[in-house]
Amino acid sequence: MEGYTPEDRELLREMRRVRRHLKGKRLWWGLIIWAFLSAIVGFILLNRFFTLAVAHGPGMGETAPAESVVLFQRLWEGQKPAYGDVILIEHEESLDIKRVAAAGGDEVDQDEHGQLTVNGVAIPGYDAPWTADLPEQPFVVPEGEYFVLGDRYDLSVDSRSQMFGTVPEDSVVGTATYIIWPAYRIGAVR
Repeated sequence: MEGYTPEDRELLREMRRVRRHLKGKRLWWGLIIWAFLSAIVGFILLNRFFTLAVAHGPGMGETAPAESVVLFQRLWEGQKPAYGDVILIEHEESLDIKRVAAAGGDEVDQDEHGQLTVNGVAIPGYDAPWTADLPEQPFVVPEGEYFVLGDRYDLSVDSRSQMFGTVPEDSVVGTATYIIWPAYRIGAVR
């Protein structure tokens, strides 16, 4: 059997070095392709099942502070938001964030102390006056629509105003699940 000559050993070392280099290069390209494909799949899933929106103005108070980024879970056909859910609404070519106070057929009224009631039950904390342009009280929410309010009732333009009015079911995009930004407020929507 023949022994290796120094040239053969150098050749074998060079071949190992080239294999390691190619292996490392394949690993990096594999990681780059994997990250790219993961980002595409993540983007598709996010757009299919969720949507992001930025809260503008102080109308939702600490629930969704001004300029906060909120993650909303899209509603599928037949799904409806529950009372108290924070929802994203397509309203007059803009997106608004409000809380569901009443649904179609519910009676919304305000007692002599300014307390807002739905079907005779008081909504805690809502004692701001109706605006003068809303229909006579008590007000019955039309079927297929929602009566929505902002959490800062003194600063919110919502269903108490004829200018905003009630919201049709098909204009509800989704329900709020998570605050993504600002950092001090990251967490589930209350």
